[in-house]
Amino acid sequence: MHSIKTILGFLLTLMVLVLTTVVYVNQKIDKVMDSRLKVGTTYMTMNNPFYQIINAEIEKVITEKGGTVYTRDPALNSQKQVEQIQYFIDHSMDVIILNPVKSDDPATHRMVKKAEKSGIKVIVVDSQLSSSVKTTSTIVSDNYQAGVLLAENLLSKRDNAKILLLEHRDAVSGNQRIQGFVDRISKDAHYHIVGREESLGQTEVAMPAVESFLNDSQSFDVVMALNDLAAIGAVAALDKHDVKESVLVYGVDGSPDMKSLLDTTDSVAATVAQSPITMGHQAARLSLRAAKGKAVPSKVVVPVELITKNNIDRYDLKGWQ
Repeated sequence: MHSIKTILGFLLTLMVLVLTTVVYVNQKIDKVMDSRLKVGTTYMTMNNPFYQIINAEIEKVITEKGGTVYTRDPALNSQKQVEQIQYFIDHSMDVIILNPVKSDDPATHRMVKKAEKSGIKVIVVDSQLSSSVKTTSTIVSDNYQAGVLLAENLLSKRDNAKILLLEHRDAVSGNQRIQGFVDRISKDAHYHIVGREESLGQTEVAMPAVESFLNDSQSFDVVMALNDLAAIGAVAALDKHDVKESVLVYGVDGSPDMKSLLDTTDSVAATVAQSPITMGHQAARLSLRAAKGKAVPSKVVVPVELITKNNIDRYDLKGWQ
């Protein structure tokens, strides 16, 4: 009996030792893999603080683990972005984090498929590709809901409206926001879309687009912009033309500049807060998991919130959420 207890005690001790060794070795392997991790990031443009914040959060998490982030800026040029993805493939990145210049671009689709086929994990952020293009994961805000929230705010403020839309037609995320807004107001015949202008989501493009609309003496009293940069361009155009009538300007992002305008002026009506910090952290976390062959969700949807003068005091005016 004593010898059996001795043997059992020995076996138990051996099992604990083996398990401890396995855990230790796995942790060491994970650390080695993290330290060798190479992540390539390319966004439609780095001339947008939203993507700068996403990338900064990715760099923070990945470099803390000992990995390296290689960032490229295609400057709204889809062919250039295709070349950047090829570069990432040629230099054996473990993960590519992509915000596509054009979500429906066939060349981008082919390159993403090539990357995934070669074993590189592709994570799409703040947009999405065609359902025919398989990626490791997609991380987006609830863009359609963002548009709905802004439409409902408009419905609560005005009994009728003539609306100018500022779009970025190559961006799925922007199209979804505009669609959510349009679907919500279309239920009431007193709200009319009087114009749709391409802005590329850029202040310097939105401003002259709105100026041109004003110069043509076309009347509107609401601007719905796909993002805050375009909304700020609309504000600049209205200010330049000294428009006295009350024009409600809406945007999406919850950027520091837009929150400051909302807090200190009557130039904007509302914005919807996205969280580039959350998006970047999620992208980094999924990159670390996917590179080790661990399962990751195929899609992550980050919630959005309406910001108005009534709740602006809940937000950091100088930073992102």
